[in-house]
Amino acid sequence: MLFFRKYGFEAEVVPGISSVFAAPAVASIAVTHRGAADQILVLTGHDRKNNLPSLPPYSAKRTCVFLMASDRLGDLKDVLVEQGFPADCPAAIVEKATWPEQRTFHGTISTLADIVVEHKVTSPATVIVGGSVASLVQ
Repeated sequence: MLFFRKYGFEAEVVPGISSVFAAPAVASIAVTHRGAADQILVLTGHDRKNNLPSLPPYSAKRTCVFLMASDRLGDLKDVLVEQGFPADCPAAIVEKATWPEQRTFHGTISTLADIVVEHKVTSPATVIVGGSVASLVQ
């Protein structure tokens, strides 16, 4: 909006479903699955200065959804572990959610960075961390 306003245009906001909820949903991840998570935390993968987000300590009943994080997963893993997240905590990455070429990969905090490299995951991608990631996986 700021870009358009800078050039004299007023943008119209059309409400939609954020990738925060759409990406997990199309990957069959219920971010507040009963018994697995009673809260959701939405974070950016990095700010304008490329800093990682500040994270609260780990809660087994929280799902974390990261936007713009696929290229920082190695660093993000370290921050998550520092905050008490178990290295084997379920995690997933949904690449190009709702696009025809959508791909979903499941792993753990400790394996997700390697999965991104191995499968050449590109943006846009949404990273989901927490017990809810594994709640519907069979």
